[in-house]
Amino acid sequence: MIESALTRTRSQANENSDGNEFQREPSNVSTGTVTQRMRDADYVAWRRYHPQYYPGRIKFVKAGISTCFPDNPTAVWAHHAEEFEVETTPGDHVGMVTTHCKDLGSVLSAGLRESAGSRADVYLKLTA
Repeated sequence: MIESALTRTRSQANENSDGNEFQREPSNVSTGTVTQRMRDADYVAWRRYHPQYYPGRIKFVKAGISTCFPDNPTAVWAHHAEEFEVETTPGDHVGMVTTHCKDLGSVLSAGLRESAGSRADVYLKLTA
């Protein structure tokens, strides 16, 4: 396990001239080792993950170019929710958050606006 690279003590905070209480200690662990440990932990988390049923609507945002994720998210996830919708954005998984970030932002913003509106509807029904 990688020990935390951040430490916080009063003496270090007092010695730190820029006012930042957190000070990074030198690490003897290589970047390659850290990367491999992250991949291993990611794999273990993925293998242990068991999604629960969600009694609502899921709006899934899918990259237009499939790489390492299933081509058809509906086949994988739809049975885990009362309602399941897929929205596709341009690019692959990395490209949709870099090159095509405006497209992704538009999809997420629309979903948030819709979600806020539906919550307001529920609130109004509960208080009416």
